[in-house]
Amino acid sequence: MNRRQFLRRGAPAAPLMQSPTAAVVAQDDRATQLLNGRIVNQLSAIQQRDRQNAGQFIPLDTGRIATEIEFAEIWIRRIDVKPLG
Repeated sequence: MNRRQFLRRGAPAAPLMQSPTAAVVAQDDRATQLLNGRIVNQLSAIQQRDRQNAGQFIPLDTGRIATEIEFAEIWIRRIDVKPLG
């Protein structure tokens, strides 16, 4: 079983009576998503369209961090934003 297949099978469960903890670490043009301390998604060489040059792409290294949950409602209790380093 390779890592990609394992990550698609589902996220690690939180212990009973404990809320799951999600984290997003974004640095330069890379991002890592963790659930209960385990990596569930990694992105690298993230790009966005260059508005000044049609058909060109530039690194996405600034902007907003957003989360999206598909097919389910999510309740967020607390969000902490911390600088790296």
